[in-house]
Amino acid sequence: MRRRFRQATGVPLHAKYLELKLDAARELLSGSTLLIEQAAYRLGYSDVYYFSRQFAQHFGVPPAAFRRSVQ
Repeated sequence: MRRRFRQATGVPLHAKYLELKLDAARELLSGSTLLIEQAAYRLGYSDVYYFSRQFAQHFGVPPAAFRRSVQ
């Protein structure tokens, strides 16, 4: 499945999964009052710091700064 997905899209399956997961995080942080830790756990992250690093790498800002910018 991974090979076919990559052939069809040019993107590795795990990269697409991460993109979708971080997009869901962005929606949770902008549209709810959940704490960042709660959003991370809801998305399956057991380490909030790892979640924050991935979020910052993907969007260019940490989750807390993103949340402040949308409020």
